[in-house]
Amino acid sequence: MMYHLTTNLIYRSFEMKPVKFLLAMYTFAALWAVCFGLIIDTFIVTDKFIIPNGGFMSLLLSILIIAPIIETVIFQFLMQGIFRRGTKNIIISVLLTAFIFSASHSLVGIDTVFMVAGLGIVLSLVYEYFRSRINDLAAIFSVMFFHLFWNGVIGFIIWLDYSHIV
Repeated sequence: MMYHLTTNLIYRSFEMKPVKFLLAMYTFAALWAVCFGLIIDTFIVTDKFIIPNGGFMSLLLSILIIAPIIETVIFQFLMQGIFRRGTKNIIISVLLTAFIFSASHSLVGIDTVFMVAGLGIVLSLVYEYFRSRINDLAAIFSVMFFHLFWNGVIGFIIWLDYSHIV
């Protein structure tokens, strides 16, 4: 029953106009992150985010340029494509890709895995939306820009937190 509800919801979202679809996806990812962030902060003791040895600029380069490009190619274009062709099911390919995407962020912290899962689902859905409407190249760039914007917001939040320490 839950699978059919989820499938129906996802396919209905694919009928939206692009701007409305992207706003809905961004809202979903943001609400997911906030909810899991609150749960994690309330029930799990975690360390604050630590700026890597390369400094804040290398962090920005990493999250604004390198991650959106490399992760989009690896997860959406390659993995998701393989899962979609292998399972012949978009929903399963989206969920498998999102699971692996979130698991790949476990080095940042196990708490991050749960917060990133929603983003993984959204990035996979954005890829499928634009792939089915336009083509793979448009889908790749859409996901890259969505991911870059998301990471930019996260980077700004980290910077606000970091600027109080320095």
